[in-house]
Amino acid sequence: MLIKDLQSQLIVDGEHVSPEMIKLLFKTIRPDRLMLITDSIRAKGLGSGTYDLGGQNVTVSGTTVRLDNGNLAGSILTMIDGVKNIVKYTDASLQDIMQMASINPAKQINQYGRKGSIAKGKDADIL
Repeated sequence: MLIKDLQSQLIVDGEHVSPEMIKLLFKTIRPDRLMLITDSIRAKGLGSGTYDLGGQNVTVSGTTVRLDNGNLAGSILTMIDGVKNIVKYTDASLQDIMQMASINPAKQINQYGRKGSIAKGKDADIL
């Protein structure tokens, strides 16, 4: 661990970060410092095809979204699919998943008093 306070956001779609690197990050950074994110764009849920994103064409093919030049253009990852992928790529427990998908992001934006877990008085934001 080079920087003990390092927090990392991770798009677990298998495209932005390879499954092997996801496994390595999970083992080295650990769930208490990882946050699962999606980086999803408007095309999420629309299926394969070509769509407009801020005046640029993006092509959705399977789980990948690319610009005309071939670069990644974001993702169409849903949080539930990100959770399924982290389970597939690592040995993450339910507690690990709750930490990475709910608790850590809420703490990062200083909202853990209202969000990030199910408790009396907190917002009922549930996936």
